[in-house]
Amino acid sequence: MAHLDADRVDAAGEAYGSFATPDAGLGIISYGVTMALVAAGAEDRADAAPWLPLLAGAKVAADALSGSYLFAEQITKHRAICSWCTVAAAASVATMPLVWPETRRAWRALRGR
Repeated sequence: MAHLDADRVDAAGEAYGSFATPDAGLGIISYGVTMALVAAGAEDRADAAPWLPLLAGAKVAADALSGSYLFAEQITKHRAICSWCTVAAAASVATMPLVWPETRRAWRALRGR
């Protein structure tokens, strides 16, 4: 496909903007933090430790927003799409509805409802 060009997107200056390192390495660290937040705590963590699901929900939302922004940037600025980046962005967005119920329960528990 003409618009699939991971090399053009991944070689862009923005991909090395933080710490002069490829953003994929930073993405792995970021997703590791997300995984730790989502997996941490006991089964009743929404009631026992509501800050964990709230942090997890905030991190997942940040991942989804960041992935969506970077996907839009690929299309508008680079006029090419990196398939790996697109899969990562889609996975980030798809994670939102998975954490939302627990995040909402934690918010209610924190507010005493």
